[in-house]
Amino acid sequence: MKEFKQLGAYGLIIKDGKILLIKKFGGPYDGKLDLPGGTIEFCERPEEALKRELMEEVGIEVVDYKLFDADSVSFEWQFKEDILVKVHHTGIFFTVSNFNNEIRKEVSVDEVNDDSLGAEFFNIKELSKKELSAALSKVTSLILWIPFLVAVAYLWIGIAISEQYVIVSNVPVAFRCTIVLFAVQTVVYFIINVSYKKAVFRKVYQSNERI
Repeated sequence: MKEFKQLGAYGLIIKDGKILLIKKFGGPYDGKLDLPGGTIEFCERPEEALKRELMEEVGIEVVDYKLFDADSVSFEWQFKEDILVKVHHTGIFFTVSNFNNEIRKEVSVDEVNDDSLGAEFFNIKELSKKELSAALSKVTSLILWIPFLVAVAYLWIGIAISEQYVIVSNVPVAFRCTIVLFAVQTVVYFIINVSYKKAVFRKVYQSNERI
């Protein structure tokens, strides 16, 4: 198996809850969405590569930026029918807070820009809703809500039975308990769901299972 190492610099541009992504052309991520950026050339500093790549791929001049994170991932890529390549991809990520020029939604692939078909802002929340993620989200929701539904069912069954033997009705108390249980369950659900989406978001950008 052949081995391929890649070191790149990438820009995080987030606006109104949306993130700027490019559509890749060629290479391991062909046809997928990715952060704008690319390979750090020989003797080139990461920030220089960031500025050059974002100009080539989306047509913007980076003004203000800050180092955000660095990470790496390894995966297998079917380069050709009979050639399997082991890829080790390391990325240095920068947040870009200010830039000049308009973002180009469409760009031509040429000798300068060899892997971007243009850029577009995507809603961050919607990025986690891929087919697999959506399926897992449904399963997660079901698992979270079943205990609540069972608890409420037992509560009202108990109330229905007790109503036959008590003088004062417990139905108002049951209603209040149900509302409290529902509120607590909703808060727990949203906390776990948000954490899940963040985990999926990291998975999208730190693995080869990109969009």
